[in-house]
Amino acid sequence: MFKKYYANKIFEPMCELINLLNKNNFEIWIVTASPEGMYQQFISVEFQIPITHIIGVKSVIRNGIITDDIVIPVPQDHGKKEAIETFVQDVPLLVAGNSRGDKEMIEFSRGLKMIVNPDEHIAHDQTESIADYAKRNDWLIVRIKDVPEPGFPAVSSKEFGIRLNKTRDVRKNPKFQKTNSK
Repeated sequence: MFKKYYANKIFEPMCELINLLNKNNFEIWIVTASPEGMYQQFISVEFQIPITHIIGVKSVIRNGIITDDIVIPVPQDHGKKEAIETFVQDVPLLVAGNSRGDKEMIEFSRGLKMIVNPDEHIAHDQTESIADYAKRNDWLIVRIKDVPEPGFPAVSSKEFGIRLNKTRDVRKNPKFQKTNSK
């Protein structure tokens, strides 16, 4: 599935950043709110990082079968910071994310704090968007073209009814032409 539909879909600037960090002997960890089993293998191969450095939602495995028993901490929202504290056991020099759910993890960085294509929407239980929060706190804001190729199959949406992500075409939206951070 990955090779067929997604092999060349990872944002090139993120690939370049991870390759540069690898080249300079940084220890790279990836924290995702998705199940580990979905991503560990291909991310490990794609970025040449140890499979044990890809942290996602962990499930108890019994007799070789993934169960619905979830291992705490769950790397979602504040749980991403807890997952770093639990599994990485160090404070990162650089943390990057792409959503409100990454806020606590990004704030945990002792160095560079980066967010990619932050949402401008203000949720009903918040007073500002994650984009405004990032700007106010001097995070590095990166805008990357996020538009599927025409005819891209959207496997998850078609097969499982998962809604499509919002797309952002930096070429067509002037506010995405530059970063908003200082």
